[in-house]
Amino acid sequence: MIRIADVEAAASYYADVFGLHPKWSDEGSIGLVFQESDAEIVLHCDPNIPSSVEVYYLVDNVVAAVAMPHMDAKYSSLLSTLPLVNVR
Repeated sequence: MIRIADVEAAASYYADVFGLHPKWSDEGSIGLVFQESDAEIVLHCDPNIPSSVEVYYLVDNVVAAVAMPHMDAKYSSLLSTLPLVNVR
């Protein structure tokens, strides 16, 4: 579970960038799945759920990953909170 400020914006980001698809949603949370597996990511905005979860994305090049052409201004605030790890 990943606590975020805006569930709709974050779900859109994960769909656009990672290709995840909604599996379920309710008020304040959404479950997203990868097309090729049953792995699920839950995004929520409930301040009563601890946010101590750490999520890292392995990329070949952090600068290139953030500068991808489909990264526009609507994701700028989300990108600043994503922990990217350079694999080199």
